[in-house]
Amino acid sequence: MWPFRETYDPLIVYRPQSWLLREGWKKAGPVSYSDIPGTPSPRRARARG
Repeated sequence: MWPFRETYDPLIVYRPQSWLLREGWKKAGPVSYSDIPGTPSPRRARARG
């Protein structure tokens, strides 16, 4: 890799504190940028009947 500049200030990153952020998202899969909260995807709507 390349050397960091002297002015580089790394971003602070925290480990997930909740089950949803650690494990829960794996059950539903990745979240798309086009997902709308509260609107079921066509795949999930068909599965519910």
